[in-house]
Formats: sequence, C-alpha cells, structure tokens
Amino acid sequence: MKKLGQFAAALLAVCAVAAEAEAQDFYKGKRLTVIAGSGVGGSYDLYARLLADQIGKFIPGNPSVIVENRVGAGSRLAMNYLYRQAPKDGTVIGLGTNLLPFDQFVFPEAARQYDVSKFQYLGNMASLNGVIAVWHTTGVKTFEDVKKTEVILGANSRVSETYIIPAVLNVMAGTKFKIVHGFPGNVSEIDLAIERGEVFARGGSWASFRISQADWVKEKKIIPIVQNGSKRNPDLPDVPLLIELAENDEQRAIFNLLMSGSVFSRAFAAPPEVPAAQMVILRKGFMDLLHDKAFVAMAESRGFEISPSSHEELEKVIADVQTTVKPEFLAKIRPILQQE
Repeated sequence: MKKLGQFAAALLAVCAVAAEAEAQDFYKGKRLTVIAGSGVGGSYDLYARLLADQIGKFIPGNPSVIVENRVGAGSRLAMNYLYRQAPKDGTVIGLGTNLLPFDQFVFPEAARQYDVSKFQYLGNMASLNGVIAVWHTTGVKTFEDVKKTEVILGANSRVSETYIIPAVLNVMAGTKFKIVHGFPGNVSEIDLAIERGEVFARGGSWASFRISQADWVKEKKIIPIVQNGSKRNPDLPDVPLLIELAENDEQRAIFNLLMSGSVFSRAFAAPPEVPAAQMVILRKGFMDLLHDKAFVAMAESRGFEISPSSHEELEKVIADVQTTVKPEFLAKIRPILQQE
C-alpha cells in the first residue's frame, strides 16, 4: 500500500508537470486580444495599448497582442462581450471603466450581462485619482467657488465618471455644475469643446490630463478643484480629496463608494470560465510587466503612472462594497443619476 501511495503521488507530480508544460506552450503562435471599453485616443485606450505593446514579451510563447475598441454605455457593451461572448480560453482580456463596481451596485437592474465579482482579474495597472478641473478663464479657483458660480461641464455617458461625480456633488455638496452629457467615446471631444469655449470643465483621471493635455497642465490652463482617490496625488497636494469634503455619514458612505474607482482605474479582467492554468500565466505576465524597471521608466517618461494592484486587492474592494454599502445610501444615489 505504501508503494502504491508513492506511485500515485509520483504520477500526480508527473501529470502536474505535464499540465504546466502544456499551459506554458499554450500562447505560442496565438494572438491575445485586449478589449478596451472606450474610444481610441482616451486614457483607457492609451493604457490598453501600452499594455498590448509590451505584455507579449512577458507571457511564455510570446503571443502577438492587439487592441479592439468596443464603445458604448460606459463600457457596459465591452464588458458584456467579455463576460458572455468572448473566447473563454485565455486569449481575450478586457478593460472597463473605473466605476464598474459602483455601476453594478447602484444600478443592479441596468442592461448589463455581467457580474463584476465573477470576472477573473489580472490586476490593475495604476490606481489613478480622478479630478474635476475647470478652465482658467472661469474665475473658479476652489471647490467652494463652484458652489457659488455656475460652471458648464462636459461629460460622456450618464454611467461614466465624467457625469456621475459632478451629478452627485451637485445634489450632495451644493455645487453648480451645469452638465452637458452625451459626448462620444472618450474625453477628447470634451477637450475640443473646452478649447472652443462651449464647456468649461470636465472630470476624468488626472492621468488623462497629464497624457493627453500636457500643455494645459504645464501652462496652468486648467485648475483642478477636487480629486477622488484614497490619498492626494503628489502633483496636487493642495487639492482636496472628495472624501475629505464629507460632512456626514451619508456623504462619507457615498464618497467612499465613488473612491473605490481608484483601485479599478485601469483594471484588466478575463471571463469567468478561463482555465486556472491560463490565469496563472496571464496574472504573472501582467505583474512581471508592471514591475519591470525598463517598462516603468518608459511608461513614466510618456506621462503614464504605473502603480499596480493585485487581483486579490480588486476582489477585496468588490467584497467590501458588497458588504458595507447600505441599501438606503444606494437608494439615495439612484434618483440623483436618473434625473434629467
């Protein structure tokens, strides 16, 4: 019996080695597709392309990598595709918006076909602070100023960060943003409208300003008045965090929910059914890339922030939101975002 047990253990070890070897060869000659739930040229798209340009070198078999943009409904269309229709063999991964957990828990009845808790996450490329910034000609210098002065703000869809945060602030903090929503795809169209004098503010990640509008930042043509994250960005030491503005438990709970978007800023996921062996390879390649000194130096020289989070950290955020956000607080938010 002892010999039989030893034989069985040895057989299992051989099988495990064979399975690992097979998994290591899986990506040889294959193509990895990165689904970006945003239009070409925006910060989400640029991060997806930065990843796609380099990650193949960190995956055994060195697959070719392409980016496919699937735009619509604040990345819901892209994530629906990833969850329901994309190949489940590890050859497709995707990037949605940073407010995916917020979107699902606030609007559980929305037209989505995915569950954020069941995606298999690779990790997050960067925990980016969101900001609301106003054009320098408005006369608005601080968050308190926009409680007294109406500012026309451009936004994408009603389920995007560019709309949700200013809409919540209007009702809960007394700001006077006049929101013009419906700009397509990414923030580039809003930026053009700002330059034409049609709108005078927008939200989005601070990275999107640093990468796409470096001249605005350098010449101080924009004035960030509030930022959303767990700590102040080093570039913005005097700009208050959203959570710092909370004046009661209700505001604190809702602002904390919005803050969860920072950890999901540039989070990549695979469908639920991808085999464990492929997920081990994808996660290792993802994290190896983000800790590669040459890659980080190159990315940062182009204005990209790299501050990775593991898939375990993303899963914890989702679990925390599920268990700590009270239904009555969610009920408070829904009519704010549904009103015209």
